[in-house]
Amino acid sequence: MTDHERRQDGLSGVSSPRGRTGATMRRGFAWTALGRALVQVAQLANVVILARVLTPADFGLATVTASIVVISTLVADVGISTSIVHFRTAGARFAGSALSLNLLASLLVGAVLVLAAPQIASFFGGDGLVPLLYVAAAGVAASPWSVPLGSLAAQQRFGAIVTVEVSGAVLAFAVSLGLALAGAGAVSLVAGPALSGVVQAAAFYVLARQRNRLRWDRGSIRDMLGYGMPLVGYGLLSTFASNVDRLSLARTGSAFSVGLYSRAAQFAALPNAVLQSVVHRVMLPSLARLGPSIAAQFAPWRRTTHDCMLLSCGAIAVGCTTAEFIVFVALGNQWLGAASPLSVLLAGAPFLIYQGLATVLLQACGRTRLQLGLGAVTAVITIVAAVVAAREGVLALAIAVSLAAVVSSLFWTYAIGRVAGGRPFAGVGVLLRPLAFGAVVAAVTGAPLLYGDGRELATVVVQLVLGLALSAGAVIMIRRARRV
Repeated sequence: MTDHERRQDGLSGVSSPRGRTGATMRRGFAWTALGRALVQVAQLANVVILARVLTPADFGLATVTASIVVISTLVADVGISTSIVHFRTAGARFAGSALSLNLLASLLVGAVLVLAAPQIASFFGGDGLVPLLYVAAAGVAASPWSVPLGSLAAQQRFGAIVTVEVSGAVLAFAVSLGLALAGAGAVSLVAGPALSGVVQAAAFYVLARQRNRLRWDRGSIRDMLGYGMPLVGYGLLSTFASNVDRLSLARTGSAFSVGLYSRAAQFAALPNAVLQSVVHRVMLPSLARLGPSIAAQFAPWRRTTHDCMLLSCGAIAVGCTTAEFIVFVALGNQWLGAASPLSVLLAGAPFLIYQGLATVLLQACGRTRLQLGLGAVTAVITIVAAVVAAREGVLALAIAVSLAAVVSSLFWTYAIGRVAGGRPFAGVGVLLRPLAFGAVVAAVTGAPLLYGDGRELATVVVQLVLGLALSAGAVIMIRRARRV
């Protein structure tokens, strides 16, 4: 038996009873949901306040830099944080090797980003990107957080993770606001998250309470990369696919149009970002404790996915019909051009949420190569759609990106069905029923727009009341179904 097989055997040997796993998942969801809500409040406050201090062009430059930082961070992680959860019983030699690899990867990625900054700025047509990229590179090099974060997740210490992330979001907001008021411009939007990342990494190391020695065990590195590299490949593909619209627009449009589109995309990404950070972090270690068998994991995954999709589709539908009010109140008159793209991008958000939840199941059962293949298909479809539509303007780009999400989800539903039961599209109801519910909510909450202005408070209040009533009905139905 190989080391990898022994570790997998160890995973199944320490699995918890299902009742205990369910209770742990509920506690983890509560902690992580609270944390993500607070983080999103801090980030929204950052956007809302800074939108009145900085210009759309500043946000356009920062958007390009943020896209590059996300890709760089994924490369520096090398799949380590997820590997630590998957091989949680592997021992000190594995953890020490992971730490060595994480430190080395972070420094190398930071150095490459510094060296490539002038070329990146030239490609996107703005010398103003160079100082932003330098600041971002320093943040990536100085924040190797993968090992301690993975350790905390494996221990299911979600309260500690939430505390650090919320504090980091508040710190990033405070630093960015201070620099913006001091006249730093677009640099303030990058410096705040960079400094926050360094502080969060240090806090994760302290809270993990693990004295890992630097090691370089070839067997551990091989197992780690064998499991993690497909995740890195998928992460790079999905991240590039989710940012290629902004990058393509930066090549063909102005910084102003990139700023408008990026704010719409940021608001549209909120439901997916919250669910992914909450569900993925909590459900993955919980499913892993049930053992590597897909038969044991599929039923709890399907229930959780259905409930999350149902509630998120209702919230997204309300967002689609109140997009003009959201942009008007949150950002101001100069950003109203982002309202229509926001509605369109929100329409495609449920399909991205489903794909993200599907990755949890694939990672839990070790099908990371299948995940990589599906990510490649999604990336190709999205990249082609974005590159073709970017020249046609902001609204055309939003439509193309949403349609790409719909088309690529067909491949995901087919694959999940084959993995779970051998039949194509088995369990597709976890996607179709929530979408039907979202369509009903959109029709009901959109009706008041026929009689009132979308920027008027009275109209939006009626829409919210209708949306909350329908969502409350959905929650009651879920609770009754669970009791049965």
